[in-house]
Amino acid sequence: RGKKLSEMEEPFFMLTAEVKNKTNLLDSLELYVAGDSLSGDNKYRHEGQLIDATRFCKVRDLPGTLLVHLKRFEYDLTMFVKMKVNDFFTFPHDLDMFPYTEEGIAVANGEPVEEDDRYEASNHDGRVRTGPDGGGAASMVGGAPGLQPDQDADGDEKKDEEGKTVLPGGETPEAHRPRMRSTGYYRYKLTGVVAHTGTADSGHYYSFIRGARGQAKQQRAGAAGVAGVPPSG
Repeated sequence: RGKKLSEMEEPFFMLTAEVKNKTNLLDSLELYVAGDSLSGDNKYRHEGQLIDATRFCKVRDLPGTLLVHLKRFEYDLTMFVKMKVNDFFTFPHDLDMFPYTEEGIAVANGEPVEEDDRYEASNHDGRVRTGPDGGGAASMVGGAPGLQPDQDADGDEKKDEEGKTVLPGGETPEAHRPRMRSTGYYRYKLTGVVAHTGTADSGHYYSFIRGARGQAKQQRAGAAGVAGVPPSG
């Protein structure tokens, strides 16, 4: 039997990273794009039948500012209480997101990719994009690579003579390949951290922000509101 592919594109404003049993952000991102086997009692339903499948996520479009949410809180289904994950977890000052994009995964698997001259990038601090997705949400795709369908004047998806959906550039989904952007497009520099102290039920949030000259600024948020706190050490 041939392989079946099904995909869904989902806009997102932040990545959620596992902290439990992970030591750093790169390990967590590897888990984020790793395939999840659907078999046994968890088979995937396709055309009325249950089949074995692999579910996975790939980053399709990156935002100008990337937010990463660390999963520090969870709910214990045996004790029926909220828990805070206090595992030690590190993250880099400079992050390359290429390995976690659909084109990066395609390159790692030896699959073909195309150059995309619609995008230009400068550096982490002042990135310039000439493509259609210069702002707003990023997008995540699960399944095969693809682009958003092209639309006609009425806002309906364009179809070719065989009734297939037409993507930007006249492609159909079957013909699409991941597109390679310039190197700077994938790279980020750490500009802020929000840290929590306390338990799953109470505590304070501290905000650390890199200033224009690289100095760290710190603020604390608690039950009484937000107050400036002098940087420590």
